[in-house]
Amino acid sequence: MNLMGEMHDDMQRTLKGFYGVLKSSDAHLKFVFLTGVTNELAEGGEIFVPKIPSMKITDLAEAIAPGMITKIVGIRPGEKIHESMITNEDSRNTVDIGGYYVIKPEVCGYEVTDCSPVPNGFEYNSGTNTQWLTVDVMRVILREHGFPVPRE
Repeated sequence: MNLMGEMHDDMQRTLKGFYGVLKSSDAHLKFVFLTGVTNELAEGGEIFVPKIPSMKITDLAEAIAPGMITKIVGIRPGEKIHESMITNEDSRNTVDIGGYYVIKPEVCGYEVTDCSPVPNGFEYNSGTNTQWLTVDVMRVILREHGFPVPRE
């Protein structure tokens, strides 16, 4: 091993306890550490897709401005009704690791342990998601991030 490799390993060992404290304190930091910094899950080339709830834009409007008059104008050019996170073409390389899906790279020898393959033709998008944010939950999240949201 070269000097840079030894320094990297030494720094990683030194910071491992520090990462553990941070990782347990915030879900977003945990995601960063699990997928990149600590190489706990990442091997290189994979795409991590967190399992997150979907929401309706009309519910977000209601959370921000209860009772606001809205007008549905239809889909504008370039807009989508649902956002696709994993297409059915990616299903053959996708595994479920609990809180995330992992789209593995198409290279020989790539292995992910402790996971379940998703069925062929699987899609993960906002239209097929089984978890949805409610107006009340959106208000809590908005307040947590400093947005002035009226209380109902």
